[in-house]
Amino acid sequence: MDNTELKNNPGNSSDQIFKHIILFPTHLVPFTWSDGTAAVCDTDADGRYNPYNLLNYSGYSKKWSVAMQTKATLRQKLDFITKGLSVQGSISFDADFSSTLARSTSPDKYTVKGRDENGQLIKTLFAEGSPLGEASVKYKQWYKEDLY
Repeated sequence: MDNTELKNNPGNSSDQIFKHIILFPTHLVPFTWSDGTAAVCDTDADGRYNPYNLLNYSGYSKKWSVAMQTKATLRQKLDFITKGLSVQGSISFDADFSSTLARSTSPDKYTVKGRDENGQLIKTLFAEGSPLGEASVKYKQWYKEDLY
């Protein structure tokens, strides 16, 4: 049996995203400002991160997985020695391989103090973002052999 799988994920885990959905004060700060820039509240330092940013502006990871399971059985009749005598042996080989590629990024984050006389947002840069970084790659392999 051979099983291959490809998973695409945001740069943060679903646990982190859902945690911040609960903590982020959406009644005070929108997920994005009306001009499309990434919103942040002054409480980011308190561990309340915008879940929209965590989901859409944190980078990504791709995980490739392959699982292989094999089993072979050999049975030999030995009637030439004694009628009904036989010998049987089996071997199995299982292998799991996975590779994860991850790249992270973050947007420029702004707080908004209001609007000017022309209706434009008065933004203050809260945290400077970072471009999509170099890929980090992790490998995992597992093998198992059985004779019986």
